[in-house]
Formats: sequence, C-alpha cells, structure tokens
Amino acid sequence: GIGPVAELTCVSASRCQGLAAPPSKTLYPYLTPVPQTFMVTTLDSGRSWTTQSFPAGAEIVSVSCPTTQECVAAGLTGRHQETAIVLVSRNGGATWRRGTLDRSQTLSGDPDVTCVDPSHCRMLGYILPPGNVASAASQYSVYDYSDDGGLTWTAVTFPKTIPAPRLDALTCPTVQTCYAAGGDLIPQGPNEQSAVVAVTHDAGRTWQRISFEMPAKVPSGMQADSFMEIGQIDCPQENACVALGVSDQGSTSTPIYTNHG
Repeated sequence: GIGPVAELTCVSASRCQGLAAPPSKTLYPYLTPVPQTFMVTTLDSGRSWTTQSFPAGAEIVSVSCPTTQECVAAGLTGRHQETAIVLVSRNGGATWRRGTLDRSQTLSGDPDVTCVDPSHCRMLGYILPPGNVASAASQYSVYDYSDDGGLTWTAVTFPKTIPAPRLDALTCPTVQTCYAAGGDLIPQGPNEQSAVVAVTHDAGRTWQRISFEMPAKVPSGMQADSFMEIGQIDCPQENACVALGVSDQGSTSTPIYTNHG
C-alpha cells in the first residue's frame, strides 16, 4: 500500500519516518502537490512499515522527525493549495496540531523543513506576491525558524546580495548554522541565473552568499545550464558539505559542490 517515497528522516539505525504517496500516484511535490501523501514509519530498518494520515486539507511535501515522537510537517493548504501550513506532532505522527507562521505566506513550489533537535526547526518556502505570477523575479525564497518545536515561526528574507533567490534545499548541522542551496538571478555565462549557497551562523537572522565560478569549458556530458542551480545539499557537520547541481535532459553527469572546511 505504499507508493513512491519522497523523503526519509532516520533517528536511529532501525527507526525511520518519511513521506509517501499511494501506489497509483506519481510523487512530484515540486510540480503538483499530492493530496493523499501520508507519513510512513519503520521500526526495523525498513523490513516493515506502518502508515499515518495527515489532517484533511493539508498537502504535505516535507516532514522532519528529530526524535521518535517529535515530528514537524510542512506543506500547502487552501482552495488552490496556495498557503503554507506547518503541522506538529508529539506522538510520532498519531495526531497533529497546526503551527503558526508570523505572516501569511503564499507559496510556489514546495517548502522544505528540517529539525536540528526537538526544539529548533528551520524551513524554506517561496513567496509569490499577488498579481505577479508571470514574473520570475517576483517569486523569492523565505526562511522561517522555530525555537519551540514548530509551534511558532519567524520569517526572514534573504539579503539583496542574493537577488530573487530560488532556494530549494536546506540543511542545518547545528542550531546556529544552516546552508540553503539553489539559484539566484545573477547572470553567469549563457545562463540567466547562478548556482548559489547561502549560509547563516546565527540561526538565519543574517546570511552570506557563496557563489561558484562556471568553468571556462563545460565538461563532456554536461550542458551549461547544469550550473544554474543546486538541487540538493547535505552537511553532516559545520563546514563539511556536499551538494549536487541540477542537470537537465541531455546531460549525462552533474556538478558536485564540496566544502572541506
């Protein structure tokens, strides 16, 4: 009864929780949210699974469980799935209650939530101002942080040094340090945007931009627009990161970005 699995968060070698869809669905939350997503849990390293539903009307696209009991889920709600929603569970997903954002967020794309520990959770999402649907520059990422386990959130806008940020991936190795990866509207070579990592060392209150030079010669098997954006990043500890570029159709390899501290 379990179809595509979007993500997993593991608190031990045997216990993992994640997000899945029914077998009949194709799970691409960043294109079309799937209303039937549910949380999956394994207690035996994946040999068997149980499922738990989210509240009706919540189209969840990201979930993070820093312990076996505390979980935070993020997604979309509303008539046209246009508004951010955050849900909090203190019993492993058996029941959920809604968290509070400090301002109404209209989202384009999928929010990404991660919890460093039971108290400190961080989230990325997009804001799309009303009436500016056609303008790429009008869509920009926002960062939210919670220090009470996801119940209340504070939003921070990225600095002007990262114009029109399109940041999709978030990793936080410590409570204070997070890395957000994606692209921004700074032209580079033939591309209209650049791959970028934003880093914070004060829990998201201020950010610094890390940019990458596009190689003078694009390696064989890649196309130039592979360097427009970073799609995934993971930092198991501060100043030790690996990130992947986004390759389009026709590319047979992808850029890898590393930070060795």
